[in-house]
Amino acid sequence: MTKGTTHKADGWIIVHEPTHGVDRLFITTSGGYLDSDTWRLSSEITDRRVEAGYIIFTTYSGSEYQCHREMERRLGAYGASVIAPAIEEGRLVPRDYEENS
Repeated sequence: MTKGTTHKADGWIIVHEPTHGVDRLFITTSGGYLDSDTWRLSSEITDRRVEAGYIIFTTYSGSEYQCHREMERRLGAYGASVIAPAIEEGRLVPRDYEENS
């Protein structure tokens, strides 16, 4: 598979998609003063490794997501408002990162 894009998350959470039985990554990035905040829902997580305080997730599409360990579940108001309906409806189920998974 071709290596995809690398994304650096400001906030992130692992979500399980029961319909397809896969774990995905929901990330947010802060736009700062001039740009808007953004969010992204990854394809299936296929691998993960730890490097210098970051968890690097690789997904089915080949993209990598750099997620600081301390920013898990810190989505901010915008990110939380985006993902809340899918969680409330049961389409996505939050999961905690586990070191040995």
